[in-house]
Amino acid sequence: MYYSTFDLTEALQTAGPHTFGVMLGKGFYNTLGDRRVHGVHADRPLQLILQAHLFYADGSEQVVVSDDSWKTTEGPITHSAILGGEDYDARRWPAGWNVPGFSDAAWSAASEWAGPGGALVAASAPPMKAHEWFAPVRVDEPQPGVFVYDFGQNASAIPRLRVRGRPGQTVRLVTAEQRQGMTPRRNDGRGLVDQAGVGRPHYSQYTLRGGEVETWAPQFYYTGFQYVQVEGAVPADRPNPDGLPVIEELVSVHVRAALPAVGSFACSNPVFNRTDRIIDWAVRGNLAHVLTDCPHREKLGWLEVAYLMGPSIAGAVRPLRLLCEGRPRLCRGAA
Repeated sequence: MYYSTFDLTEALQTAGPHTFGVMLGKGFYNTLGDRRVHGVHADRPLQLILQAHLFYADGSEQVVVSDDSWKTTEGPITHSAILGGEDYDARRWPAGWNVPGFSDAAWSAASEWAGPGGALVAASAPPMKAHEWFAPVRVDEPQPGVFVYDFGQNASAIPRLRVRGRPGQTVRLVTAEQRQGMTPRRNDGRGLVDQAGVGRPHYSQYTLRGGEVETWAPQFYYTGFQYVQVEGAVPADRPNPDGLPVIEELVSVHVRAALPAVGSFACSNPVFNRTDRIIDWAVRGNLAHVLTDCPHREKLGWLEVAYLMGPSIAGAVRPLRLLCEGRPRLCRGAA
């Protein structure tokens, strides 16, 4: 069981109380109720082990651990699935839950569990990070009130939404690599998105808090897509007679493991250069905690992927390992 280590120095204040706030996500650890499950059927309670070491100027040390004195509650993430998407209800966000002074009287006491077993080992895999950002190259309306954003590049990514509207209004984002109406060998479709190659049901939903412009992106989910189909909202530059939520911005944020590039290739043959770029982008799209087979349909570390690609990326990628987390919850404890 891999754990991650963080330096909290910059988050500390010189005086006054502190609070630890943690949001837990499911990953492959718990797939109960997921929209899509691929070979991993697991019903496990979400769990947290936290051990914080505080070092003081006088040389003393304080250790804070997570136990049954902590409090927990359901958070704004109402659905989280590593393959099927993430739903978020911004009205359920308890403002200030992760700072001192917040009243958690209505929260429940955390329960202590024996854990899933296995030995605790420090994770050596780099974290997933945001890299390139892609703006839409075109926005179509293949059906009245349904808009498809084309980002011009297929990527392992998350959609990042900026939207305004009334409380309780919901925007659905349906991601895909293809569109209806595409011809063989050409990515020229202009219809609705086609999820035949990525699996369905597969979408994310955001329920608005209302008021000012709201920004949201999934936290425990990413997938592979070039297109995002928007249902229940209207781009800012389009007519909106029904008063639907208005999308101020929608971008595709490429995510992958934060591995440094240690080499590159270029030659005088443009065919070889383009081939290298295509292969390099495919590798980057599958750099997670393991080298995955694809970032959407399965997202698994099949061994032949690493076996076949190992010689191609030897020296550029060190061995990666997967730390899976297990319905999302908020946890907090005091120090």
